[in-house]
Amino acid sequence: MHQIDEVIEQHGGWPGAFATEPTPDATGEGQTGSAPVGKTGATPSPPNPPTNRPASTPIAPSGPVAPSNPVRDEERKSLFAALDGAGEALGMPLLSFKTNIDRRRLEEILPTLVREGILKQSGTGGSARYSRG
Repeated sequence: MHQIDEVIEQHGGWPGAFATEPTPDATGEGQTGSAPVGKTGATPSPPNPPTNRPASTPIAPSGPVAPSNPVRDEERKSLFAALDGAGEALGMPLLSFKTNIDRRRLEEILPTLVREGILKQSGTGGSARYSRG
């Protein structure tokens, strides 16, 4: 986090680091047309947030494209052990805790295992529970 704070400071602090156009503070030119702080008591106002976002350019893969979220064998084994040990359907927070698999990763692999018929899903959203198929 310290490194992130340093990089943000190098690019003009919180308002300037995320601007899409150079701001006077970020370019080192200072603000023009406003009184310096301390002489009249005025403080410079932060720049307005950007109104349009820069377009992102997709990066083409350099090699053969792999499936977006293949389930690794150790992930399968860990999920099966957790579900078999529980003897009941488990939600994502408990599965993440018991398997030591990050919740974002579970969000990728659980739908794949449900589509393959390996797991069953009951409920949707935050109340979804998973059991062996």
